[in-house]
Amino acid sequence: MESKRILIIGDGSSFLLHSIVKNINAADTKLTFDLLNTNTRQNIINPDIYNRILNPGKIHLILQKLADKINPYLSFFLMRFYLIRSIKLLTCNYYDYIHIHFFNKNFLYINIETLKRVTKQLIITFWGSDFFKRTNEQRMLMVPYLDFASKIIFSNPNMKDFFINFYNSYNSKCYIVATGLEILNEIDHLENKSINKNILKNEYQIDLNKTVVTVGYSSHPDNRQIEIIDHIVHKLEWDQIQNIFFIFPLTYGDPKYKKEVVKFAKQHKLFFSALTQPLTNEEIAKYRIITDIMIHLRDTDQFSGSFQEHLYAKNVIITGKWLPYQFILSKGIYMHVIDNFNELSSTLSSILENLETEFDKCSNNKTIIGEISHWKNIVDKHILIYN
Repeated sequence: MESKRILIIGDGSSFLLHSIVKNINAADTKLTFDLLNTNTRQNIINPDIYNRILNPGKIHLILQKLADKINPYLSFFLMRFYLIRSIKLLTCNYYDYIHIHFFNKNFLYINIETLKRVTKQLIITFWGSDFFKRTNEQRMLMVPYLDFASKIIFSNPNMKDFFINFYNSYNSKCYIVATGLEILNEIDHLENKSINKNILKNEYQIDLNKTVVTVGYSSHPDNRQIEIIDHIVHKLEWDQIQNIFFIFPLTYGDPKYKKEVVKFAKQHKLFFSALTQPLTNEEIAKYRIITDIMIHLRDTDQFSGSFQEHLYAKNVIITGKWLPYQFILSKGIYMHVIDNFNELSSTLSSILENLETEFDKCSNNKTIIGEISHWKNIVDKHILIYN
């Protein structure tokens, strides 16, 4: 493949975006990436994987912080101004591709002609909520971008089908390319060192007799941790609850909701750990391995990395029928899919009573997820996006 210059427009602090660029760089040196960062947090961007990084200037950051306190709509407008100005400063036809990762709502108000002068090829990767959480009117505002795009990428076929059916168009442009997961390598590494659940329970001072249940994967209210806690404490027997150690991953999302989850768990006297600080990949992998059951009942999702990592670690999953996971069920994934929230308690109770049998049924999940999302199996698909 000939050398190509690519401008990524996305959240530079995203570990998924970092993983994508890092792995492509390692596999193909002819692709070089610049970043137009859509997040004002800059200190956690790895500069080594980008040729050039475009960030908001100091004055803009000061104004952004003031705007956040005064009016969120003003903050939203400032970020749009920054994006437009940054794109206009780029040289005409400078990039072989512009690749939008996550269709930020600001693009609904940025004329597509602004991008057309910088590149002749646009790629859009939808991450999930950037489409599902838009109104129909907002989705129609995407049309100029979708018309111009040469490729539109999704991580699972369910979202692709929903998208095509909504517009009744774009089928020839749409592709499925799952995002590889670094944590799968870390899980392999720990398991190769014979680090198992009991070893990690001792490390984190968790009673060996307790079942570890992880609830959600962030402090976004969509994860419904408070509703899940409330449901469990009112529906399960108290001796069952006392034999559970809960893990609440709250390392990113809504700071206010994070505090509410911790407060609610304390009020109900649960045994739990709230993960509120950023974790290393090794720490994340350890929490995947130590988990026995993962409850994943978000309102919407595309194909979250955390969810896949728990499947790869052969944990028992409880998820919702409303989430787009039929495609992995058809591949042979074993998990519990409930029709509605009220089925959670009976499903969880049954799993707790038959945990070893449940683990046996999950034994093939690792192989299936590895084929879909292990970087060693899919990096070539990401490179082909730019062919």
